Amino acid sequence: MVDDPRYIAAKRMVEQGDISTFNQLFTIIPKSIVAADMGTQNVRFTTLMNHIEKFTLQELFMLSKLFSLDEKVILDLAFSQYMEQKKS
Repeated sequence: MVDDPRYIAAKRMVEQGDISTFNQLFTIIPKSIVAADMGTQNVRFTTLMNHIEKFTLQELFMLSKLFSLDEKVILDLAFSQYMEQKKS
């Protein structure tokens, strides 16, 4: 796990229900930090955020480890984000 306290803050907000979609995580911790912690380029990560369905399960599960969240929770957040993007 990464030591950035913003991961813990984001996790708590998810658990409290204050964060309900995937992209809301990045109001707490910048996507550039998360991308770097995943070993992904920021540009690619931004593309994935804009097209959530292009994330691989492996990438989503890596995110669940960074945020110390259950894999199902990350999948649920990603699904909520997908449904929101689908409406647009």
